[in-house]
Amino acid sequence: MMHLAIALIRFVCHHPTVTGTARWCLRLATRALAGSLNVPESLVVHTGAFAVAYVEAVERRATLVCPMKLWRDLKREPPARGGHER
Repeated sequence: MMHLAIALIRFVCHHPTVTGTARWCLRLATRALAGSLNVPESLVVHTGAFAVAYVEAVERRATLVCPMKLWRDLKREPPARGGHER
């Protein structure tokens, strides 16, 4: 999901007309949502940023429990211990 967002941001950053249009649409959507919820625009913006960060964290954790990754980790030998054995 984040890869798609980053690709979109890169595309938008290189085209000035697209940048202006995207900013205008984002402002319009933010104001419309804030008006319909009867909350300040800044609350909508910060809540959106928090939601994106939360989803990214969940996706990152989901890759940690990937079955193929767990299988590879289980097949791998445990790391050798350093120091003296007792």
